[in-house]
Amino acid sequence: MDRLQEVNEYINDMKIKKTFFGGYDREDVYKKISAIVELFQKYTEEQQAKEKELIEGYEKRLQASDMLNTELNKKLGSLAAEKKNVIEEKEKMREVYKDYCANILQQYSDSLRALSAEFTQILDDVTNLQKDIRDVDVFEKIGAEIEAEQISELADDETSCCEALCNEILGKKVSEESGHNEEN
Repeated sequence: MDRLQEVNEYINDMKIKKTFFGGYDREDVYKKISAIVELFQKYTEEQQAKEKELIEGYEKRLQASDMLNTELNKKLGSLAAEKKNVIEEKEKMREVYKDYCANILQQYSDSLRALSAEFTQILDDVTNLQKDIRDVDVFEKIGAEIEAEQISELADDETSCCEALCNEILGKKVSEESGHNEEN
């Protein structure tokens, strides 16, 4: 039962002695008031003990909370420092990656330029070869035409040469024979 309820019941059930001349017996009233005061005092002490217990519990929780806050603040500080380090490292890595990409891009660019120059040289060589092949074809055609003309001229010349040679040989023979005949 609650102390206040107990005090209320005590007051309601309390019977104070009366005096012969009317009124209440002073000693009895003082006893009753003392009992009520004592009940209130016990109630107050109990409440103070509960309050003290609550305060101690709150203080313990507050201390634990303060310790947790301190610990969390330390962790937040270390996390903030770690975050800063991570951001700095990320920026460094970004710069390294940027430089790496620039170097790779430069290498590819240089390779492409070299390949382009080689390809241009190959195209020039192919063009020159095609020109040379066309020139050879033209020369072969011209050579074939000249050869055909020379062969036909040779054939004509050969026939004339043969006839001339025959005539010359025969003419010597004829003249030898005629010179021979004149001697005889």
